[in-house]
Amino acid sequence: MTTAFLFPGLDALRRAEDLAALHTLPEFASRWQVLGAALQEDARAHVAAALRERRLAALFARESIVGGALAIVALQTASAAALERLGCRAHWVCGYSLGDVARAAHARCFSLEALADFVRALPRELPFAEGVTMAATSIGDADELAAASAGLAAAGLAVSRLSPRLLTFAGPRASAEDAARVLRSRRWRTRELIGCVLHAPEQSGLATLLRAALLGRTLAAPDRAMESAVLGASIVSAAMLREELAVNARAPCDFASAIERLRTVHGVTRFIDIGPGRSAQRLLRHFDPPLEASSALDILASA
Repeated sequence: MTTAFLFPGLDALRRAEDLAALHTLPEFASRWQVLGAALQEDARAHVAAALRERRLAALFARESIVGGALAIVALQTASAAALERLGCRAHWVCGYSLGDVARAAHARCFSLEALADFVRALPRELPFAEGVTMAATSIGDADELAAASAGLAAAGLAVSRLSPRLLTFAGPRASAEDAARVLRSRRWRTRELIGCVLHAPEQSGLATLLRAALLGRTLAAPDRAMESAVLGASIVSAAMLREELAVNARAPCDFASAIERLRTVHGVTRFIDIGPGRSAQRLLRHFDPPLEASSALDILASA
């Protein structure tokens, strides 16, 4: 059996009870102690309270996005470490968006201490582009998804493909909301993910800042096979990882194609959604035929 751990992005955490399940892992406390120390005292207290009180919206507000992101990385790496403590080892790791950071940390490309130092050295106010990132889910087929992608791109929006039925799109709020209304008229479901632009050319300023910051950091090649939804290939060197992380903020991703490569090219037979929710598990059910993924939440609860 060839196993892949899947590390989703910010959209992974949608239910407070899923947060609670991983927040209580012994592996989480030590990881949050390291990563939380990268934040200013007020920001650290804000995120800690949101975690303790299960206030998801407080984690994903634009003003707390860095702290919320570090909390997700702590939750995901804790979940992956707990699974391996139980003897469930990943042969492959794959993620999208923020999940790419947790994926690389789990594959020992850098330590959490190094990640905390990296965040600590960044400007306190990061140049997040104004706009919005939204998700849209179709009940149709691949042709409908392709047509919607083309329409969104024609409207100047950056499109990422997370599954054969789910897209994210980012850009100016007015353009994104107009596009969402059109999609809803065609029976798509839409929702706002976060009040800033992610994985779009508008984030070139942030990507440039991160690229410069990464140049002075030591990265290691992954200690296991790693697939990239951004580069469309397996990451086999520290140089490839550096490039992927540098462009991640401004580049769309294609998680759906990464899953197809894992299954058909690399022979993965078991997928495990690391969490902290069940979003990757849901995404795999959009394939035809549906792909099954185990949930870390279920595996850890039954241990």
